[in-house]
Amino acid sequence: MGEVKTFINQDSIPMEYVTERVKISTLSLDAFKQALDRDGFVSPLFSSLMPNENLHRTSNGKEVFGFILAGDLTLITSNDKRIHLTNEVFFIDPHMDFEIRAGNKGVEFLFAFKGQA
Repeated sequence: MGEVKTFINQDSIPMEYVTERVKISTLSLDAFKQALDRDGFVSPLFSSLMPNENLHRTSNGKEVFGFILAGDLTLITSNDKRIHLTNEVFFIDPHMDFEIRAGNKGVEFLFAFKGQA
């Protein structure tokens, strides 16, 4: 079955996304995109949801990378439900349907896709 991978804080984010000298919160968007591109992810897109807004996506055969810029969201899959806060990173299996529910103050996040459709 699919898996949602969560990195609880900046220190646990894989080093391919963060250099020793620069934490992800201060990493330039261009450098961040380049790091994702090297790992096969399409350049990240910015998205935001209003308070308590939902976004449902069916599987499209692509792994999803997400990074919470502000606010919080609940990520719901067929076998998991997790709350992600500002500065958290998550990955979603390419064959998994998912739903994102914004928290009470809304959420802003980056997302990118990897893989074949």
